Amino acid sequence: MLKVAGSILIIVSSIGLAYCIQAELKQHQNRLFELRSLLSKIFWEMNYSLRPVEVVLLYQIETQDECLKIILKEIGECLMKKEAKCGEDIWQEVFHKYRKELGLKAEESEVIEQAGRAFFGKSVEENQKILSLYQERLDFLMEVEQKERKEKQKVYQTVCIMSGLVLIILLV
Repeated sequence: MLKVAGSILIIVSSIGLAYCIQAELKQHQNRLFELRSLLSKIFWEMNYSLRPVEVVLLYQIETQDECLKIILKEIGECLMKKEAKCGEDIWQEVFHKYRKELGLKAEESEVIEQAGRAFFGKSVEENQKILSLYQERLDFLMEVEQKERKEKQKVYQTVCIMSGLVLIILLV
């Protein structure tokens, strides 16, 4: 009876592990979508409200992601201090600092860090071209990530369940 109960627990835990890994992969993809939409929100809010970037970042932009809220607040506060650094450098430093918390890969992080250039250009047209360039790069990375995610999910599910079954066989 104990062996059956233990076996059921092992199978349930291996399925739970596969589900957790799947959720993490989905969360990563959702964060990329959130970042992409956030870039657009910031750009259009700046251009339509004619407010400076720091005001838009601190008071106008809403996001559900707590980590992104912290990042935007920190960037806005640094810009409000009017330090000698340019806005692009502040954007890059803050996003680089929170790279691990965001769970971004090196390529994705680089694109987001460089996308800050779209908010500190000399003209609206230039900024729009830069933003569309970085959004295209981000779209490509998201497409690759989505393909990889589907493959990884299949592999992780199989490995988790098979390892659970092997463990049951070894214990029985």
